[in-house]
This record gives sequence, C-alpha cells and structure tokens, in this order.
Amino acid sequence: MVRVRRSWMALLLVFACLILVAGAGTAQAQGKGKGPKKNPKITWSTARVTQTVNPGQTATVSASFSSSADLQNITLSIPGDLGTIVSVAPASIASLKAGEVATVTLTVTMPSSGAHSQGGVLKITQGKKSLPGSLKIKISVPGADPDK
Repeated sequence: MVRVRRSWMALLLVFACLILVAGAGTAQAQGKGKGPKKNPKITWSTARVTQTVNPGQTATVSASFSSSADLQNITLSIPGDLGTIVSVAPASIASLKAGEVATVTLTVTMPSSGAHSQGGVLKITQGKKSLPGSLKIKISVPGADPDK
C-alpha cells in the first residue's frame, strides 16, 4: 500500500511539474515583443574623425559603420555649430541590415573668415530616437583659436 501511494505521489509530482513548465513557456511566448527593446549597437570604423583644414579650404573624409540590429529610416546629422561647416552624405538611409556596412562622406567647408577649430558628433536617429554610438569629429584650423 505504501508503494502504491508513493508511486501515485511521484506521478502526481511529475504531472504538476509538466503543467508548471508548459504554463511558463506559454506566458513567455505571449510576453514576447512587449518588453523594452534593446538599442542596437553602432560600431564605427574609427572612434574619431580628425581633419585639419585651412581657412577657405574644403576637405572630405569617409567613415563606415554597422549596426547590431536591422535599422529602418535612419537619419544622420551633425548638430550644433559643427553642422554649419560639416555635412554628411547620405543624410538618410532607408534600411540597413544587421552587420551590413554603410559608408558616409563628411565634407568640411571652412570659411575664409572666422575660421576656428571645433568639435562635435555625427548623430544617428531612427524616427525621433537617437541611437547610441555617435561618431566624434574634431576639425582643426592651423593657427586659429581652438574652439572659438
């Protein structure tokens, strides 16, 4: 009698464990996609772009980046005062697959008067959300006051 009771208890315990595991799997599947999404990691070919230009000179520099996740409708921009002398092309990318490399060209156009060294970043946004991993930019003008 004791053996039969133990067998039934063991069988009941196994059955209860199966129900718990199945229930947890169902709850996890239903909750997929509802949690916070992780930001994609942007990786640049270089940590910083440094360019020296003389007053009145134009220079171009290329940089490449990739993302750890697929991206859609991204915008590349250079905010602040640096954006008045540095432009980025392309300024937008319709889609970029995870691991795919995108190359951008930075064009620096230093004015003849009022030229000065300055720094900033190239920022990537998707919709209204800024993505982490901005590219640092430093523009130097020989003989000019730094960051006037």
